[in-house]
Amino acid sequence: MNLSNLILRFNFYFIAFAEYINLTGVATRLGISATQKTEMNDKLTDFNDKILLYVAPDTNNPGTVNDMNIVYKESYILTERFKKQIKANTSVTLTGRDRLNLDIPQEKNRRGHIPVPDISPAVLCVQCVHLMMSFIAFDPTNPFKRAKPKDVASIGVKIAFANADGGDPAPEDYTKQDAEKQTEFEMLFTADQVGKKIYVICYYFNPRGEAGPDSLPCSVVII
Repeated sequence: MNLSNLILRFNFYFIAFAEYINLTGVATRLGISATQKTEMNDKLTDFNDKILLYVAPDTNNPGTVNDMNIVYKESYILTERFKKQIKANTSVTLTGRDRLNLDIPQEKNRRGHIPVPDISPAVLCVQCVHLMMSFIAFDPTNPFKRAKPKDVASIGVKIAFANADGGDPAPEDYTKQDAEKQTEFEMLFTADQVGKKIYVICYYFNPRGEAGPDSLPCSVVII
């Protein structure tokens, strides 16, 4: 039984996130409406129902894996939307407790005079199981080192989907994903994507958010 570390980590985060928003007065202070709170709580209930089936050996099957991947993506989008709204609200002053429970770190002063990365990572799929893949983006000049190169803060990711028997996607077919802090990362898929080929391109960001050159695409058929 293959369980996603991404989902298992998010499970604890989502529970803590919702519990904090539900504390008396917190939602109002952060500008979260009653309707949004209800939406979040309904999604958490759905998430909790799905994960119980997902982690139990006797109910972990292609259907429950697909359902879990779907509700994870929906829940992740919801929490990111809340965080974006809170950060954009100039009337909200975040406390240290807010930042800790909602995972909204204090922005650090960006260092100057850091060059844009001049190398591109190599991308490799290191695990491919049903509706889940793990990739690693590594420094091709030092392939046995798992850490990011010096002065690389994060890894940019963009993906495209194509028919397995079709041609390669065009540059405009790729969509940017959230940057990854670690060199190894997971991607989750849904049943309707099975049989398609995913193309993954990575690139390095320096601490100033400036991007280096793209990697060559890594393509894998979704199973």
